Amino acid sequence: MTMNKLPLPIKLLMLAGVLVVSYPILSKPSAPTKPEISDEECVKDLQCWARRHEWAATVACRIEIEKLAKYSTEWTDAWYESKFSKIGFAKDGAAGTLVYGGDKIKFQNGFGAWQPHTYVCKYDPVTKKAFDVFAAPGHLLD
Repeated sequence: MTMNKLPLPIKLLMLAGVLVVSYPILSKPSAPTKPEISDEECVKDLQCWARRHEWAATVACRIEIEKLAKYSTEWTDAWYESKFSKIGFAKDGAAGTLVYGGDKIKFQNGFGAWQPHTYVCKYDPVTKKAFDVFAAPGHLLD
C-alpha cells in the first residue's frame, strides 16, 4: 500500500509520530544549566537541603508515621502535594538532620471514625533513616 492510498486519519497519525520523534531535534538547544550545588553548600541552606532529601524522607517517614496508627490510616494530600508542610533542622541531632512535619493524615479509631492528626518525623540524610516519629490528634496552625 502506497502513501497515497492510506486513509487520511492514518496519514495524520504518521505525521504526528514523526513530529513527536523529531521534536528534540527541531527544538532549540537548552540553555546551560547551573552547576550542581555541592552537599557542603546545600546543607547550609534549609530549603536546598530539605528539597534534596524530600523524596527519600517522604518514603521513610510515611512508613514510620503509618506504624503509629492502631488501626487504619488515610493520607489526605493530593498526589502532587508534599506530605510535609513544615521543615527545619533538628537542634539535637547531627548536622544536616532534618525535621519534617505536617497534618495530612487521618487515623481511624476503634469505632471506625477518622480523626485528623499532625505528625513530626526526623530524617537523617546520612543513614537515610526516619526516627523520633510522633503523631497527635489535630491540625497544624499556620
